[in-house]
Amino acid sequence: MRNVARLAVRRADHDASWGGYQVVAEVPPSTPIGTYDVRVAVAGITDRQPNAVRVLDRIPTRFRFVHVSDSQFADPTGSMEPGDRYAPGYGPAEILEQELRELRYLDPAFCVFSGDLLFGADYPSEYENGWKIWSAAGVPVFLVPGNHDGYASTRAWEFQGLRAKPRDGLEYWRRYFGPLDYSFDLGAWHFVALNSYSGAPERRDGFLFVVRNYGGALLPAQLDWLRKDLAAATAAGKRTVVFLHHDPSQPSVPDRPFVISELNDDLRKYVVAQDFSGFLQKWNDAQNWNHEASAKEFLRLVAGSSVTHVLVGHTHHDEVQKVGGVEFVTTTTLSSASSSGYWGYRVLEIDGPTPFITWTPSPKHEVEVTVSR
Repeated sequence: MRNVARLAVRRADHDASWGGYQVVAEVPPSTPIGTYDVRVAVAGITDRQPNAVRVLDRIPTRFRFVHVSDSQFADPTGSMEPGDRYAPGYGPAEILEQELRELRYLDPAFCVFSGDLLFGADYPSEYENGWKIWSAAGVPVFLVPGNHDGYASTRAWEFQGLRAKPRDGLEYWRRYFGPLDYSFDLGAWHFVALNSYSGAPERRDGFLFVVRNYGGALLPAQLDWLRKDLAAATAAGKRTVVFLHHDPSQPSVPDRPFVISELNDDLRKYVVAQDFSGFLQKWNDAQNWNHEASAKEFLRLVAGSSVTHVLVGHTHHDEVQKVGGVEFVTTTTLSSASSSGYWGYRVLEIDGPTPFITWTPSPKHEVEVTVSR
């Protein structure tokens, strides 16, 4: 039996930051507790967002949410260097399916996803399939893009019979998932989603998934929006959690221009010899951030506000550290190559309006164990 309700629209505001509208609607009080899809239809245009509405019996003071990151759907390195190296035949697709079953069993208030949903080789198919996978997750998921989701090609590149058509991954993101930066509240807590792979397509330029700059960057307009958003949350007495892909507290590597001729040897090694380890070792220069000034401003803003935690991904490992009194939490990859040696996600419990979150390390999954609701 399906529960269907027509919602009364209370407000519809145009958001110039991404060219869309923010629609505020009221859920009828009689709506049964549960998770729902939302469908918006305007002038013949229809948009459906699965698992986008969660109806609770009350505003909770204690609740659980889950931090996930870096599923990198269609990433071949997840199979070549899996999170569980002792599980032959148990690869990224199987672990992702198991983890989604586990998340449904945990029944969190919601999940926050810190980017790298996809791999970035074929955006049309990857975005379509990635959207379908998370549409069936069964729990509300708030997502931001990572570098693999936002690669661009500013012109038609060609090498060894391979072609990279002009594209922009962030435009696909907007089409499938909506705005790149946004925020929401649950009780006394405020959550901020921030796209840390910003900048013009030229900064994100590359041949398929091979780019020069894959570290973080924030635009002045984003920092201005963040400043106002954090100030409003702080003035309202909210405690704030920010989630993004890259860690601004890590060292910065300056932007480098993309030049296809300088990648020929590496692309030949990758395409012809299939030498993944040699290719990745040459290009893995530990880029976490590119724009040092925007990182410093981000750190200044969060330190001077009600932010208690910053949740990040990108590096495929688990880590917790204090930066300027704020706890920075890195969570390992869901289903790609893992520097932690395991796949996983992180469960966080909020207990009251105090700045206190207890977190659980990412589980080391066992192949034989699956749970379902």
